Amino acid sequence: MPKADPANVRLLVLDVDGCLTDGSVHLDGEGRETKRYNIKDGLGIAVWMKLGLHVAVVTGRKSDSLIARCKE
Repeated sequence: MPKADPANVRLLVLDVDGCLTDGSVHLDGEGRETKRYNIKDGLGIAVWMKLGLHVAVVTGRKSDSLIARCKE
């Protein structure tokens, strides 16, 4: 099998929990879930997308905080 050339990568697929977050889930007093994201990951993703490349996030949990983060 030939080696893959990283220059040919056009799609970055990332898991959310434990990859884009620190793996913890925080619940406020009303049971709303929040997650902690690293600003550097967001910057890297923004640069990737400015190059015309694509990003997909994968998660097994619905999260309003993830939806808000992806919109940024």
